[in-house]
Amino acid sequence: MPDRVPPDADLIAWGMRLRRLREAQGLSIETLAEKAGVSARQLIRVEHGTTSATVTWVLMIAEALGVHPADLFRDSG
Repeated sequence: MPDRVPPDADLIAWGMRLRRLREAQGLSIETLAEKAGVSARQLIRVEHGTTSATVTWVLMIAEALGVHPADLFRDSG
């Protein structure tokens, strides 16, 4: 499970990228969480930048989104 951390600008930016990818695929948080096998509550925290994601979570989320894990860290502009 990801560790709870204070809000951090990098985590917030990463969460926003994740949210954009999720929304671009028309997925709700609940749907992505189910596809990835993660907690929707924790996914919300990750998207808001108040919780970090473990490497395992990154891999599970990337697979559920059908993207390469590195795509979760690329700024889409």
